[in-house]
Amino acid sequence: MAERYLVITEVSQKQAYIFRRNELQINVTNSAAIAWITSPDYFKRAAGEAFSEKQNLVYAGGGHSVLQFESEKAAKEFCRKLSLKAHKEFPDMEVFTKVAKYDEHLDLDERGRVVAFDPENAPNDPKVNAANIRHLIEELEKKKSVRQSTFHQGTFGIEKLDSTDFAPVPFYTKEEEKAKDNLQYIVWKSAKEEDQRVLPDGYEMPGKFEDLGGSKGESNFIAVIHIDGNGMGNRVLDFQKSLPGAPEKWNEFREKLSIFSKKIDADFKEAFLEMNKAIAFNLEKKDPDKKERRNRKLEQLTLVDGILPVRRIITSGDDICFVTEGRIGIEAAAIFLEKLVAIKGGDGKPYGACAGVVIVHSHFPFYRAYDLAEQLCGHAKSVNAEIAGSRATEISSIDWHLEFGEMQDRLKDIRKEYETMDGRQLELRPYIVCEPNPEASYEPNRQYGKFKKVEKMLQDRGEDFPSGKIKELRGVLKQGEAKTRHYLDFGHMSGLTMESYEGIFTELTTEMIGTGKGLAHKTFISVKGDDKDHAILFDAIELMDTFIPLER
Repeated sequence: MAERYLVITEVSQKQAYIFRRNELQINVTNSAAIAWITSPDYFKRAAGEAFSEKQNLVYAGGGHSVLQFESEKAAKEFCRKLSLKAHKEFPDMEVFTKVAKYDEHLDLDERGRVVAFDPENAPNDPKVNAANIRHLIEELEKKKSVRQSTFHQGTFGIEKLDSTDFAPVPFYTKEEEKAKDNLQYIVWKSAKEEDQRVLPDGYEMPGKFEDLGGSKGESNFIAVIHIDGNGMGNRVLDFQKSLPGAPEKWNEFREKLSIFSKKIDADFKEAFLEMNKAIAFNLEKKDPDKKERRNRKLEQLTLVDGILPVRRIITSGDDICFVTEGRIGIEAAAIFLEKLVAIKGGDGKPYGACAGVVIVHSHFPFYRAYDLAEQLCGHAKSVNAEIAGSRATEISSIDWHLEFGEMQDRLKDIRKEYETMDGRQLELRPYIVCEPNPEASYEPNRQYGKFKKVEKMLQDRGEDFPSGKIKELRGVLKQGEAKTRHYLDFGHMSGLTMESYEGIFTELTTEMIGTGKGLAHKTFISVKGDDKDHAILFDAIELMDTFIPLER
């Protein structure tokens, strides 16, 4: 077999690059720049005739691109040209490349680890092709872990500084300025094309946080949403292992892997589009002659017709980030998960994913909000693992945080503030949005549908209980279960726990209704995967003014 050299290229520190400034449009174009720089179009721009998509591209997906070349010299020449061009045009972006020779004597063990075998004692069905891809990715990770530096030259102290991020403002000649403008136009055009793939007809995305629909003096919150597919790394590896593993079957392996990777990207974008269609459905007018929308509660948003209160930032494979008006962020993320679960991937299996939602004031540092959204998404996945073990990837869950002031950096520290005086927890989230069999749920008490019922019950009980009294309960819950029961009894508000616990979390039986037995008016309940009891009302009370349900 002729020699083959594999190349992997990836942008490191993506989030730091995308969110380095608190300007929505810059975040979007930075994300588009990363997507473009790892695409065949940019490879052609950088390497010229040294790159051919048909001959060299293996696949693009999972945050990186893999290529093949017939010689080590050709592979290194491509890396040199790509690195030089990328550093010149995007000096603040960290682009990594790695070259590895295709090895016919590699295999994967039962745990997916790369192992070598003796050609005289070859396994019956070695997964050579998949092992080489895995080996290449591992070699890149090694290179990233021993990088020589993680910084760029800052300022010499004599330059003009940008008033926003205090970075040096470079000086360009007229020719350089023209080339820079042309490059920015290409990236902007790429971002617009990506927007159109996920937009319903007749709608555009906002260009500023102020256009998302917030109202100054009333509710000027935005929701930062991060969504990540469940177990996608293992899923891709399993798919690779199912493909022909022999070296002579490389071209067939390469073709099927490329199709599989493209479908992942297309499927997550389809879920995003369907989510946006659902939001647009809620925004539509019932009657062209009337101003009210189909969803009357959305009248609370300060919207411009034709502008969707959603701004796509990252849609790269199973890595999704977007921003919405604060009051619809949780519902938007839940709808995305619902739409995604209805789609089957290239391996014939449905998807699963988790979402982290951070609701903050529109001028809150965006990068910190996104970082916490990632932590919330990770927390949802870890809770799924606690309650479902090896089948956790089947569960799509959502976790969120509403921030009113200064936010701590670590979710662990934030959740400590949700501890009650008697050792319980205020929050019940994360909630399960989708699972294979809701009737036999992995955790019945952590159902997103139950949270929505409690939220609706609280928002509809204004005639019976003053909203101020309900909101005051938020602070009382912090004092523990005994204080809460006393507050509810003294304020003649025990009906709230009757409706929430017996009416939603536990069904009322005929015996309960007839005898009153078992009606304990619980305010805290136990959940799987946690030795602490959690409040059943707190999450809904906290969001009373920051949650608008969306029709499906």
